[in-house]
Amino acid sequence: MVASPPSSAPSRRCSRHRLFPPPSVAPSPRGSDHGFSPPPPSARRWRITSTKLGTGSFSDGVFSASGGGVEVAVKVVSSMVRGAPNIVNEAEILKRLGPHSNIVAMYAHGYARTIIEGCGGLLSRLPWSYPARVPLDAYCVVLEKVSGGELYDRIARAGRPRPLEEAEARRIFGGIAAAVSHCHAHGIAHLDLKLENILLTESGGVKLIDFGLSHAYRPRGDSRGGYHRETPLQNLVGSSGYAAPEVWFNCGGYDGLTADVWSMGVILYLMLFGFFPFSRDDDAAFADAVNALNEAQRQGRGRSLLVAGSLREPPSPLAVELLDAMLTVKPSRRTKAKAVLGHQWLKRGDSTPLTERSLPAPTTPTKAVRVTEGLAPEGHGSPRSIMEDPFGAGKRKSI
Repeated sequence: MVASPPSSAPSRRCSRHRLFPPPSVAPSPRGSDHGFSPPPPSARRWRITSTKLGTGSFSDGVFSASGGGVEVAVKVVSSMVRGAPNIVNEAEILKRLGPHSNIVAMYAHGYARTIIEGCGGLLSRLPWSYPARVPLDAYCVVLEKVSGGELYDRIARAGRPRPLEEAEARRIFGGIAAAVSHCHAHGIAHLDLKLENILLTESGGVKLIDFGLSHAYRPRGDSRGGYHRETPLQNLVGSSGYAAPEVWFNCGGYDGLTADVWSMGVILYLMLFGFFPFSRDDDAAFADAVNALNEAQRQGRGRSLLVAGSLREPPSPLAVELLDAMLTVKPSRRTKAKAVLGHQWLKRGDSTPLTERSLPAPTTPTKAVRVTEGLAPEGHGSPRSIMEDPFGAGKRKSI
């Protein structure tokens, strides 16, 4: 993951403590938790328990907490952690997004001294004893607790080929598309979409998390509405294997919303095939493969069709069509998140509405299995020829 957040991130000034009213979450079109509304917080101060739910590149960790009988997750960033500005950015963006059943809900954010009981101690790197303590100047974001695990783990346990049945992939991806479409409608580019940032609820719903690197576009404030996206983003933000070519090549900047759609394509590709569409570790191979793909797309051919044709049980033509629409090299020709949400593949299936279906809760794996990384199944490697500059910059920049 690249550390630098967008340079034009929202203002990081905030009050000492903000507590939001309990969100009233309407069911999303797909992948929702059947109208689930997070329980309202009934206390202004929260007590962190000894349970550490996870770690982060820019935080001290995410810990289980409770207050007024409500179980929540608290992301803690102390002043000595380099990601301190990111957590404030995340809180401001979650506030702007408001409640959505496919986006993790935020209850409160502020300094530990104002919202965490028993704070004032030093953060320990060892397992915490109860009650856990945090520094007074640590910044905390109180979030909805999601207990179903990461989508990454769900796919890694299944292995390849075809880690998910297409109907299951459709349900999960529908929730992802609903979340990203909501973000884009509010002028928010997530910029770090990946399997690890998608959580599953115990009933199979989808929750998008981790907005620390996200960018909030400025509203126009006139009759046209919308957001100012004329100035391209310049910062290299994202995760290897998921970031769009224009982000890595940095040919004159990029549009954050369009870059998100490429990452969505990588996520669906992993769900259906079990491996990455391009090399994650070799920058030169990635550059060559992207240029070759651009040439193929100029000739009306897509990459996903080639890979799907090598499988014993390939995905449906509509799934391949959607993949190729998202994994379009030229940003100006790439589909939009709203179009992804309305794509025929997500509407197809049995007669049961997607909002009325759920997935089984993930089970604990008996053996750790990582998602296989590669270009394509055996015998279908990417061409290594360098084609024309896919971004019209006249010169391909080094990655």
